[in-house]
Amino acid sequence: MSKVLEYLRNRRSIKNFNNKYNIENKELDILFESIRMSPTSFNMQPYKVYYIKNKEILNELHSYWWKQDSVINSSGILVWTVYKEDYLKEIYLPNQILKMVPKENSSRIEGINKGMSYIMKDRNISFEEWAIRQCYITLGCLMPVAKELGIDTCPIEGYKTSVTNEVLEKYNVIDMKKETIALACVLGKAIEEQNEHFSKNKKRLPLEDLFKII
Repeated sequence: MSKVLEYLRNRRSIKNFNNKYNIENKELDILFESIRMSPTSFNMQPYKVYYIKNKEILNELHSYWWKQDSVINSSGILVWTVYKEDYLKEIYLPNQILKMVPKENSSRIEGINKGMSYIMKDRNISFEEWAIRQCYITLGCLMPVAKELGIDTCPIEGYKTSVTNEVLEKYNVIDMKKETIALACVLGKAIEEQNEHFSKNKKRLPLEDLFKII
C-alpha cells in the first residue's frame, strides 16, 4: 500500500491535544517545506503562513474560535492569510509574475494575466477567493506529512474572521490593509483515550458513489 494513503487512512481531526507536547524546530521545518513545495495556480503562492504558539495570542483567539479547547491545548496553530483583492491585483501578482518571467517576455506575462482573469470570470470568483482556494491545496499536502512525522492535525474554519484579523493585527502578526485570515490548522499530539474516533473506522462514501471511469 502507498505510505501516503496509509497516513491518510489513519489520520483523524483531533479535538483533544496534549498540552505538554511541543513540536521540534526540525519538524516544523519539514511541515513548512511541505506547504512551500505544494502546487498553486500559476505558481503564485498568494498567501502567507504563520505558526502561532504564543499563549497570550492563543488565549485571546480562543474566545472567538468557538472556544475550541484545541486552540489553547495544542502545540501551536498554522494560520494562512491571503492578500486582499486590490493588493493582490495591483502589487503582489504583478511582482510575483516578474519573479518567474523576464519583463522582456511581454507575451508570456500577458498570457498569464489573461489566464488568471479568465479563471476568475469563468468561476465568478474574486482574486481573493481564488487565493483562499490555493491555501486549501497546501493544507491537503501538509496533513499527510504531519501524520508521517507523528504530528496530529485539525483544520479549522470555525472562527470569527473580522475579530481574528483584529487580534492578529493587535499583536503585529498581520497587516489588515493587505491580509485576511483564510484558514487554520491545529498541530500537536493527540490524547488518544480522549479522542473516541481513534477507535472507529473512518466514514467515507463508497468508491462507486464517488468515482466514475469514462
